[in-house]
Amino acid sequence: MLCLCDQFPSHFDYRFYGCGVAVPEKLEGLKVVDLGSGSGRESFIISSLLGPNGQVIGVDMTEDLVKTANSYIDYHKDKYKQDKANVEFKLGFVEKLHEIGIGPESQDVLVSNGVINLTPDKKAVLAEAYRVLKFGGELYFTDVYCNMVLSEEVRKNQYLWGQCIAGTLWWKILFDLAKEVGFSQPRLVEVAPVPICNQKFKDLLGDARFLSATYRLYKLPEKQCPPAILQYQGDIPGCENYFKLDVRNVFPTGELRPVDGTVASIITNSRFKNNFKIIDNQVGIFKFEISSAYP
Repeated sequence: MLCLCDQFPSHFDYRFYGCGVAVPEKLEGLKVVDLGSGSGRESFIISSLLGPNGQVIGVDMTEDLVKTANSYIDYHKDKYKQDKANVEFKLGFVEKLHEIGIGPESQDVLVSNGVINLTPDKKAVLAEAYRVLKFGGELYFTDVYCNMVLSEEVRKNQYLWGQCIAGTLWWKILFDLAKEVGFSQPRLVEVAPVPICNQKFKDLLGDARFLSATYRLYKLPEKQCPPAILQYQGDIPGCENYFKLDVRNVFPTGELRPVDGTVASIITNSRFKNNFKIIDNQVGIFKFEISSAYP
């Protein structure tokens, strides 16, 4: 993924405000929305992975950034020798995707990088994400989180808001909001500390500690699969040796791994279902009732 980042013009990094790279695996042929796409860095990376049958829509509330991203569509199409562009950028709010024509259960994957904690109504963002995802679809996002509820004084600090600190959620609230809107429990993929170096702000923040974290949320059917044993086949591009669903569920190629019903439901209903053999703990191959948008 880093080699793809290096191939873009310097303005993408100059006008990039996220945390790392929020691009999940196995995107070819899918419909993707980039929530808070900015100048388009992640959207263009995703575009290069989608193939001719996929599409990515970048959504941002800043007109100047949307205009900048749209101005590079032809550059990107020519660079990757695409017959037609598979990316577009729209001006809009991530909690109001219906206003820009993104319909219910129309998207396979949503991504977001450092944006959700900048929105005042995080539940509305998650609810809208849930609305537009197909069953089995995934919200893959990176943001900054806190170990406690922040004070109003911190939340009203404009500098800390712009630094993605004042808007951070206590991670437990994220779990509560995800459950309220219908998502599965958040799966932690990556985590790293976010240090606060300025003594003035360290004093203001007190005992608060911050982490940059990448999570997956899935839109699953109500009926959960039973626990199972999974065997990863090693056929996801870029994940030939192992597949990492989250920090607790890493699947080396060919190994048998027992999982609970939630993980079994995620694999069975998501775009990853054909990359695993699913084996019953007692009697061999499971025959799941698969209600998924993925063939």
